[in-house]
Amino acid sequence: MKQPLTPKALKNPTQKEFVLIFQWLYKKLDPGFKFNRSIEQDVYTLLKFLDYPYLDTINKSQISAVGGSNWPVFLGMLHWLLKLVKETLRFDDLDIYSFQEEQSNKIDSNLADDPVISNEISLMNKLFLTYVLDSYRAFLTTGEDDYSSYFADMENEYLVYIDEVQAKMNIDVELHETLQQKLESNKEKYNLFFDEMERANALQTDVSKFQSYIDIQKQRQLKWPSVIEKAKSDISNIIESIKNINKEKQDIISDLEKKNLTLKDIEELHKDRARLTSSLNLIDSKQRQTKQLIESKSETLKLQFSDLQAKINFYNNSIYQILNDLSLETPPDTSSLIINSLDEEYQSTKAGTSPHEMVPILPKLRSSLSDLKNKVHSHITKLQDEILQSQETVDDIKLSIVSCTDKLEELEDSLSKSRKEYSELNDKYTTDSSNKQFDLEEKAKEIRLFKLQNTENRKSIESRWKDAQRDYKKTISMISENRTQLVCDIAQCLDYVVSFKSDVMTDLENTAVEVSQELKQQLDAESQEE
Repeated sequence: MKQPLTPKALKNPTQKEFVLIFQWLYKKLDPGFKFNRSIEQDVYTLLKFLDYPYLDTINKSQISAVGGSNWPVFLGMLHWLLKLVKETLRFDDLDIYSFQEEQSNKIDSNLADDPVISNEISLMNKLFLTYVLDSYRAFLTTGEDDYSSYFADMENEYLVYIDEVQAKMNIDVELHETLQQKLESNKEKYNLFFDEMERANALQTDVSKFQSYIDIQKQRQLKWPSVIEKAKSDISNIIESIKNINKEKQDIISDLEKKNLTLKDIEELHKDRARLTSSLNLIDSKQRQTKQLIESKSETLKLQFSDLQAKINFYNNSIYQILNDLSLETPPDTSSLIINSLDEEYQSTKAGTSPHEMVPILPKLRSSLSDLKNKVHSHITKLQDEILQSQETVDDIKLSIVSCTDKLEELEDSLSKSRKEYSELNDKYTTDSSNKQFDLEEKAKEIRLFKLQNTENRKSIESRWKDAQRDYKKTISMISENRTQLVCDIAQCLDYVVSFKSDVMTDLENTAVEVSQELKQQLDAESQEE
């Protein structure tokens, strides 16, 4: 039904025009509402339901006569209702999806910088908001409370979205496996590189050792000239010593010739010395034998004397023991029984004649022989000393000559060997040094190139591994958080819808009760008036 709105209707409207304006404004708020009761009941009930702040200035009797002095009050009410309609219409222009997305990002600010997660959260919000808005519009339009078709649409779209997420997860799993394989391969390459690095370090150590060895050999090469000079100096000194020894030898020979001593005379002297030496040795041997015999006899006599002394002591002790054992009243004179002195008793009885009494000349003979023996022995000793000194001098000269000759030969051999070894070592070290230097340069180039490649590969592997880990963690976290957020959003929306529906039903029930009470009051009032 269309009704033209004129300035007159706005200044002083009729009851019908007021009703049409009110119904048109409220239909903007609730298109499905039906005005089945009287206008007084509907206006008052709806204003109360909308929480009109100045409801206490309006009563039902005024609603039946809105013109005249009551019009400013109702015009203010219509103005307030118009502003409410405008604010409500603004919701139609509001981007619910972006608003919900902003709210979601505020709730989970940690994910706001991730476009993938934000997009998926927005998709989940759109699914649920579409369902809620369609259901709420159906409820407002038709009062329908069966939203299974909208829920089925949302469920189908959600399953499609789940399939897409599952496909993405499968792709991510395959990517993760591929990256894991690449990681294992890179680990093997890294292990090989680490082994190569150890080998390179070992090679570097060997190179440093070989370089130090080369330096030592070079230092030794620097010492060889001084050693050779010292050897030459020693050789010249030995040659000079040999010349001096030969000169001394010639001097000795010339001295012997001056003394009219020939080699034959010296040989005769040697023979005489040998004969005298053998005679002296024989005499000395006989002397030792005689001395041993005398010492043996002396020991025998000493033993016999000791035995005799022991027997005499045993005899005396036995005499004393016998005398003690007999215990005679008049003991005999012990001086006639006891042997007190061997010398006096046995010299007087000729039982112990001394050796000088048996051989009277023996003391003088012994003295003469002893003097002669001492003189001969001293002369022999003097000759032996002179001969030994001469022999030692000659032997020393011979040994010195032989030793110097041997040393000279050894030094010459050592010099030739040293020269040969020096030449060989010099050639060998020169060749080895050049070869090793070339190898070292090649190895150093390879090591530098290998280090650069390894550094680049390692950085690339670490970067790719970190990216893969970060993507994997983000994907897992995104799926978990999306699932949690979706469940929370669904629960919140369901709670809101249920709460809204329960509030609406409660208000409707209260309104129905109030309407029935007012209707009953009106009926009672009409019955009383009749």
